[in-house]
Amino acid sequence: MLRAKNILEFASKLNVDDDYERMVAVILADTSNEIVLREEMKAAGIEGPPLDEGIPEKIKRLDKGKFVCEEDGVKNTRELRNGIVHRGDIPDKTQAAKALEIAKTVLRWYLKE
Repeated sequence: MLRAKNILEFASKLNVDDDYERMVAVILADTSNEIVLREEMKAAGIEGPPLDEGIPEKIKRLDKGKFVCEEDGVKNTRELRNGIVHRGDIPDKTQAAKALEIAKTVLRWYLKE
């Protein structure tokens, strides 16, 4: 979880007025979400190959018995990230800021449990 926290601290220092830094901020927000979900799965006793599944699959597994904070926001951040890494999309400033806020909320949620 320390890695997720450090990633978000770094990402929060990026300049969301810059196209490429916005792209990096979204990718790092998504990475943090992935780390949190993976740790949540481990805490729920889920092991093995499911830990390497994508975010939607991780959420489905956790949804069976556990609330996932900002579920839609986490999924939206993943879709935004996929657009960046697969098509070279550039998110707008609002999208990047929202992705960072969602990731911070998810991390705070996990750390308070």
